[in-house]
Amino acid sequence: MGYFAGITELRGLLAVAAGLRQLADDRLLVRNDKRLYLTAAAALEARANRMASSLPDDSKTYDRATDAALHRPVDMLV
Repeated sequence: MGYFAGITELRGLLAVAAGLRQLADDRLLVRNDKRLYLTAAAALEARANRMASSLPDDSKTYDRATDAALHRPVDMLV
């Protein structure tokens, strides 16, 4: 049995990508730095997308109340 990325790892990748996008929005950065941050964010988002496609189908064991208690919702448009 192979390793499956969990929701925690995927959310971690997306949180870092969101942070990089926020850094890229900072007006004090040099233009090349903005490109670097946006490229890194896009790569992390693509990686999370690939990892999400390998998640096992565990919809029967998913408990929404437990998930909501462990993770705060993200309110950010990408």
